Amino acid sequence: MACDAGLIGPVGGFFADIPYPIVGGMVTFLFANVMVSGIIVLSKLGIKRRNRIILSFSLGIALGVAMQAPAPPPPPP
Repeated sequence: MACDAGLIGPVGGFFADIPYPIVGGMVTFLFANVMVSGIIVLSKLGIKRRNRIILSFSLGIALGVAMQAPAPPPPPP
């Protein structure tokens, strides 16, 4: 549906004109909503040892990937 809307000139132009800071804010808001929904689901569970280990492993991998520094550029020839 979104790809089809992009083929229509004015609609595609509208989305192309959205500044990157606005898109970044929308993406941050989206992921924050997903995180809060996950926390709400987890709060309804009884946090037992198994669930705590699974949650810790998942968050550790997710944050580790998010915080990893980019690879340095290759040395000049």
